[in-house]
This record gives sequence, structure tokens and C-alpha cells, in this order.
Amino acid sequence: MHLDDVVTELVEQCGDRLLRVAYQLTHDAPAAQDLVQEALLRVYQSVRHRGLAPEDWYAYLRRAVINEYVRTRRLRSSTEIVTDVVPERPAAGLRPSAPRRSRREQARGRHRPGDGHA
Repeated sequence: MHLDDVVTELVEQCGDRLLRVAYQLTHDAPAAQDLVQEALLRVYQSVRHRGLAPEDWYAYLRRAVINEYVRTRRLRSSTEIVTDVVPERPAAGLRPSAPRRSRREQARGRHRPGDGHA
């Protein structure tokens, strides 16, 4: 059987289970779909390059989904800057916002008791 046919059959058989695994990791349906797609692409390229097919395709693909999740988390965390200093000014183009008041609080603020308003 050709590799393209094998992958198509695997997606039909294992696709939902792989999506569930990915969703458990990401808690986001579109991100889970992207994760499975990237993992399938990497496995497809790897198997085409090496020419060796795994014995248990589902276990191999499940592990590929987990590895892809870890890889994306590492990439994201390597671009974040962690600091213990709070910025003094907001970033350019942003202005600080005052806390929103409810209509009741706004109405109370306009008519305070004892200021001559009924």
C-alpha cells in the first residue's frame, strides 16, 4: 500500500482520537486541529524520508501530537520575556483606562445625598 493511502486511512480511523488527545493538551478546538495537522505532516515527511513505517501507527501519531505540542510551547515560551519590573507607562498608542462604573454607581455619583439634589 502506498504511503498516501496509509495516511488517508489512518486519518479516517484515528483522526478523532488524535483530535481528542490534542484538545486535552490545548483546550482549544482550532488549536487542536492545527496541532494534529502539523504532527501528521511531520510524520508523513519523516516516513517518506526514512522509508520506515512504525509498527503501531496510532501510538506513533499520538506521540507525534504530544511532541508537536511540546515543541510549540517551547517556541512560544522562548519568545516571552519575563520580568519582575512593572512598566511605569503603558505601551505607545495605549492609554490607561479608568475602571468602568455601573449605571447605578454613575447615578449615585451625580446625586449625592445632602448636596441639594432630590
